[in-house]
Amino acid sequence: MFDMVIFGVLFIGTYIYLYKSRGYDYWSKQGIPGPTPVPVFGNYFTAFLTPNPFKERNLCEKYGNIFGHFVGSIPVLNIADPELIKAIWVKDFHLFTDRTKVWTPNSPLTAQNLNHLRGDDWKRVRSIVSPVFTSGKMRRMYPQIGDCLSHFTATIDSLAGGHLDVQDWCSRLVLDIIARCAFGTRIDTYKQGDNLFVKLARQKFSVNLCNDLVRLILPQLVQKWLRLADRESDKHIVAERRRNPGAKYNDFIQLLMDSEIKDRDGDDGNAVNDTDINDQHINKGTEELDIDRKVFNINIKDKKLTEDEIIAQG
Repeated sequence: MFDMVIFGVLFIGTYIYLYKSRGYDYWSKQGIPGPTPVPVFGNYFTAFLTPNPFKERNLCEKYGNIFGHFVGSIPVLNIADPELIKAIWVKDFHLFTDRTKVWTPNSPLTAQNLNHLRGDDWKRVRSIVSPVFTSGKMRRMYPQIGDCLSHFTATIDSLAGGHLDVQDWCSRLVLDIIARCAFGTRIDTYKQGDNLFVKLARQKFSVNLCNDLVRLILPQLVQKWLRLADRESDKHIVAERRRNPGAKYNDFIQLLMDSEIKDRDGDDGNAVNDTDINDQHINKGTEELDIDRKVFNINIKDKKLTEDEIIAQG
């Protein structure tokens, strides 16, 4: 029995090793230089051994402004040439809209998030979500941000003379603003002890090397037991606001719901408004605005967000 267990472990380990190490000659076949990957992990460990800015600088000095490396078995091309970066992000952006697909979302809701959508689905949702961030609509959130700052300064004043962890308190301020502006929710992130919102945020953004390595090696397996997102709170918020359509909130979810109502009431959903495009990119030049029009002026019949898509963006 023990021999069978040992054999099984060795067999599985060998399979993972061979499967995850395949294709490590990809960049060399393309004639692109880069660091030698470690079997299974690729060049993943360098991200932990050296701070990212220093790592990028060292690699650029050694391999030039264009080099390839591996995250696990996924080939990644690094570009540090300003002109080429501009071409990718501006002139040819419509050819590079899809994000790197490191793992496939297991939840149907997560799969509809803008970060995971691809092709025309990405363009449709992006063209609806982008006008939400116009300068005028962002200004509507100023009162909520002001309330958060007032509460923050009042709480700080009450603790004058004591010791504070500045990073922790600034993080709590950011969480307070996110809760107010994204979900229209009032939470006291400064209470003694962590409330649930703070705990979940810390869990989401904390670095856990073991979880990251397991997800890198066995991404499909991890998704079956690792709960990546809890959308129940978002569902409750959307359902509550549908029951009370007269109540309006100046937050992200309300703006997404308003765009759905606007479309349903007869507005043309097949073209992006030039005013919205210009207003959401205050610092962009003519070339960037022309590219945005090219990318998002798409003729897709269904140009509104479903309820699941609204929840997924939240």
